[in-house]
Amino acid sequence: MNFLRKIQTFNTWFEVKTLGGRPGISQAGRQAEILCGSTFTKSIIIIDRSGSMNRKDYSPSRLQAAKDAAVEYVMTLVEQKTKSQIAVISFGDDAELAVPLTVINSCQLIVNGIRSISINGYTNIAAGLTQAMELLARCSDKHSQIILLTDGYGSCNLSIPEKLKREYKATIDVIGIGGSPNDVNESLLRQIATTDPDGTIRYRFIKDAHMLKQHYHQLATGLVWKGSNR
Repeated sequence: MNFLRKIQTFNTWFEVKTLGGRPGISQAGRQAEILCGSTFTKSIIIIDRSGSMNRKDYSPSRLQAAKDAAVEYVMTLVEQKTKSQIAVISFGDDAELAVPLTVINSCQLIVNGIRSISINGYTNIAAGLTQAMELLARCSDKHSQIILLTDGYGSCNLSIPEKLKREYKATIDVIGIGGSPNDVNESLLRQIATTDPDGTIRYRFIKDAHMLKQHYHQLATGLVWKGSNR
């Protein structure tokens, strides 16, 4: 609760500074205008928190490596002084909004939310993507970058990512991690991921913590993996 209160306090301060408390606009309306406006770029980081993410083959654990990579993404955007807003979703049996859409100026709140994610449940990829869709549904400008990471062989109704890409204008980058590519449903993950006009599928299997952090850094700078996953 203390974490959420900090976000609410910051958003209230930011509303007053940005909009000057204009009459005729509700608090909820002002927040939507600020956090969903076209002057910001939106990133939604989705992290698998299922039980297998506690394995230690990615030092110190798969989940910790995923969280470190997500923090790398955030701090790279900070260094670039981008006008960004970031949300963080974790999923196991169901999805939890670890960080609502938050402006990058409040990066410590975002990092704290990432760090708060803990192991729970099994791999329900659909829950994470559905939570992202519900988040974007409240935004007038729905363009966003979604980064989904999983180490499991979960399932997902493909109508969900298709709607995100088609109606919500989302670009979906997908990362699989684990002992080998056989640990994840690569066929499904490639279908979830965005396919660029040149045929590049924005899916990559990454086999160690160092490469994972490097990949998130590249995503934050706009670089796209052009390897063998086509």
